[in-house]
Amino acid sequence: MEEGNRKAKTVQINHDGIINAVEFCPHSKAVDLLAYTIGPRLTLAKLEGSKKLQDIQQYHLGVEIVSITWSPTSSCFNEANTIIKLALSGTDNNVYLLENELNIADRNNIELGEIKVKTLEGQAQSFINGVACSNLDTIASVSNDMTLRVWKDATPCARKQFTSPACGVAFYPEQQTNGEERLLVAERRGVVHALALAGSELWPLLSLQTRQEPLQCIDLCPLDDAVLGGMAGDTYVQWGVDLANFESSLPILEIPLNGGHFKWARDTVDKIALYNSKQTEVIFLGDNDRQTNIIIEGHAASITWHGVHPLLVMAMGSTLCLQFE
Repeated sequence: MEEGNRKAKTVQINHDGIINAVEFCPHSKAVDLLAYTIGPRLTLAKLEGSKKLQDIQQYHLGVEIVSITWSPTSSCFNEANTIIKLALSGTDNNVYLLENELNIADRNNIELGEIKVKTLEGQAQSFINGVACSNLDTIASVSNDMTLRVWKDATPCARKQFTSPACGVAFYPEQQTNGEERLLVAERRGVVHALALAGSELWPLLSLQTRQEPLQCIDLCPLDDAVLGGMAGDTYVQWGVDLANFESSLPILEIPLNGGHFKWARDTVDKIALYNSKQTEVIFLGDNDRQTNIIIEGHAASITWHGVHPLLVMAMGSTLCLQFE
């Protein structure tokens, strides 16, 4: 254990089954809204203080839910359209779109309407490794069948085949002036592709040969989309991915860790949480070094950061663990 590490004190909330996925809502008006899954059951809950979750709605999908991705659509919370959207992936290798009306009087008064669910056409032929949503209601998934699938307004839009399993996908947050959207797709063999989606056409822009194998996951920093993070084997890697110099991007940070997956913090570009089969670490990054100030022992299947508070929630077996820094 690194010098300065400390074991964290957590609040534990027990449930009646194994929790597969957990994710806070990213929108500023609903930062206390949390989604988590137990088998086929999706629960929407509200954080009350730092020690309590109040379940406010449940939905049974009919198939075990593997992952949760909130839509970042900024228009969800204007006066004319109060709709929340989540993309769910299941053990049947399908992607589902969940929509619900949301009424927020204030942060302490959240009301939800009737949940509507659509099964997106185009089932993957193997396990789905990643799902991403854009600001324009576009959903993309990547899977072990080496395929990127894209839906626009819940309708199949485009697909692209790669030469190795696709392990991660991320949209750039800003739409281009010509109306196209841009996204990154990572292959297990260490290649990251920058693509443009124009209408129903996917156009290759550039490819980055990272020379890092096997890539396990990638994600753009939510506070700086010119920074890409990824796990390659047991090493955490960051690249500067300005599209003007994309093909020649070199790692700006490489830190040997203990393998697993990571999640960006939402309040700084210098903090991630790494989670694997043994523990979860909150890590501050910089200058090819790391400072770990929190360690939570035990396997976390999924983790999520609160959008305002320095709060990390972990799905650990049948327990949700809440950890404030």
